[in-house]
Amino acid sequence: MDNQQVSEQLGGHHWLFRQNDDHFVRTGSQDGILALIFLASGELTTESMMLEQPKMTSWRYTTENQIQLLNSENEIVMQLSLPQVQEHRVVMTVKDSSDTFSYEPVIDENLNQRVIRQPEATDELAGPVLLDVSQQPNARLENFAETAQLTYRALDLDLTVKISWQSLYTFLIDHPNMTQVVIALDDYQNLSLQLDAIEKNTLYVDDALSMIALTADSDNLVQQLDFNLMIGWRPMLLEWISTLLELINTRKITSQQLNQVAYQYFPDRLYHGRQVTEKPGIISPESWLKKVNEGI
Repeated sequence: MDNQQVSEQLGGHHWLFRQNDDHFVRTGSQDGILALIFLASGELTTESMMLEQPKMTSWRYTTENQIQLLNSENEIVMQLSLPQVQEHRVVMTVKDSSDTFSYEPVIDENLNQRVIRQPEATDELAGPVLLDVSQQPNARLENFAETAQLTYRALDLDLTVKISWQSLYTFLIDHPNMTQVVIALDDYQNLSLQLDAIEKNTLYVDDALSMIALTADSDNLVQQLDFNLMIGWRPMLLEWISTLLELINTRKITSQQLNQVAYQYFPDRLYHGRQVTEKPGIISPESWLKKVNEGI
């Protein structure tokens, strides 16, 4: 195998770094998970929200069939095996370690569209947007969009299945001029949503007045998050959706799985509570939204 063939294998993918081939490595409390992109020039780069690990700036292929990651002084920082298919992923293993870089071919086309092609926007959807994925005509959400100065768009998606999350990711990719985005699967009423209050590195969601255990054998309880409402800047939502697509390998996607991904990989970038949504019997003048007909 020559350098050109290796470059073709590595290019056009987000190679996500996992410690012990298990937990994703993040680049800091305000940034994303570590994901490298191998350029044909021999440089390493990353996508928005996934900042580059400072020590690794370039790569090269050696006659020993290894891929070396180099720092700015051209010193070897890490050595990797050639890519190998392992079940649903393509994996490179770090030499003398159980750490890996990997990507998932099944969803690779969606996860890497920013790398392999330009957005194919079919309209000029831009600025703040409300995406209605309630799967039925929803005049209340249209009114919400109008009062909050959002462009309304209805999408026929069933977010209990993975393929619809892939379609949602593609829609966000294909509309690069969107800024703040509200994704609603249920009836919500605008109370006082201010677009300039939405921070770029934060994922805002609804919640329930109940607690759950993230795993069957855990005694630690957390507040249950409700993903019938998701608010964030477009890059933040792209990172959130791409992460859950990479981690969840079932056809159906459950609320339990979404809670697990959110709490494990976005713990300090999640925001929920009474500033986001008002609850029956808990009135807050600062609440942005209210779910209509929510029971007490």
